[in-house]
Amino acid sequence: MCQGTGDLFLADASNDIVLVYLNNEAITVEALNLLAFSTSISWDIKMIKGVAGMMSGGLWTVELQGTGYLALISKGEPMTMKVTPDQPTYTDPNATIAWSQSLDPQVHMDANLKSLGGILGSRHGELFQLAFQGNGFVVIQPSELAPTTSLQNPKTGGSGPAGGILGGILGQ
Repeated sequence: MCQGTGDLFLADASNDIVLVYLNNEAITVEALNLLAFSTSISWDIKMIKGVAGMMSGGLWTVELQGTGYLALISKGEPMTMKVTPDQPTYTDPNATIAWSQSLDPQVHMDANLKSLGGILGSRHGELFQLAFQGNGFVVIQPSELAPTTSLQNPKTGGSGPAGGILGGILGQ
């Protein structure tokens, strides 16, 4: 916790830090990508349920609401994609950083023969995506790798390509 007047500089393992200002707004952030937020922001922890969350070790999210600043971690400069009812957006769970709270991601599975190769060791195509429909935005990073962070050890739980239960099973 930081208190006082002045500037606060944050860094974590050479990741990009993105400042977001909420003005009586709400956003959902993948927990590993949340570095800090103002005390004026209320928060609640949730988990994306379903196969995509399980395969990535559980996508723990933080729902944030109010007025103040957020500091987000990104592996590279993030991109914001607009979502409309006519243009749903599909993202890789490991590249997804945040989304407007008006959106509720659903697990989308691409079960064609090409994508099933991912289970057998091929890295072509994505078997699971998050599907966003409605009005809002999704923020993604240009990497499927979870940011290397001092906040978490991917071998013991949480998010990332081999974290949580799946990482324990695979011995990673």
